[in-house]
Amino acid sequence: MKLNKFYKIQDSRKYDELREQILRYSIDLFLKNGYKNVNLDNISRELRISKRTIYTIFESKKELFREVSLSVFLGLVDIAVPIFNRPDYTPFEKITEIVKNFLPQLSKIPPSFLNDIRLYLPDMYQDFLSFREFMLLRYQEIINSAQSGGFVRKDINKDILMDILLLSANNILIPEYLISHNISPGEGITYILRILLLGILSEETRKQIGEIKND
Repeated sequence: MKLNKFYKIQDSRKYDELREQILRYSIDLFLKNGYKNVNLDNISRELRISKRTIYTIFESKKELFREVSLSVFLGLVDIAVPIFNRPDYTPFEKITEIVKNFLPQLSKIPPSFLNDIRLYLPDMYQDFLSFREFMLLRYQEIINSAQSGGFVRKDINKDILMDILLLSANNILIPEYLISHNISPGEGITYILRILLLGILSEETRKQIGEIKND
């Protein structure tokens, strides 16, 4: 427990509650306003606690941002990992759960937040890249299982499909691209999966191509 010489919190439960209150409020601020525009004076005024109290729990704004980023990151992990680890789910059910439960949460993270992590917390940004790699490997497992189970066409080369997915992720799910196109990481993944899984042709065009092949 971090206590400076000016201030002591005797009740550890009160300390934990206060820490959680500051953290919960700060998450929204950092997501909406970005690192540079978050002011500890505003946090203390809004929560009606002294700035000294905040510094008792978090030594600096950067440390508070680290805890905020960690909380957001672990929240995503807690959603994604159990879905991938469900042995009773078919590949289609896993993708459905990811789209329904994981991507909406990921879409709440603005690209500027990732960029702030890259600039101010480079070590944690590497953790994000590792998590992205973990997700891609899980997608690869799903694709392999889906092809074996008949969900994906047998004539699709899995290695090329994964290379396309990997290259797309490495070039789209980065702060610079997301900011320039004004999309969230969740929207970026959604677009990639939609194009890879559903293609770009409309149903009418597919029918027309099918008729040409049959002629």
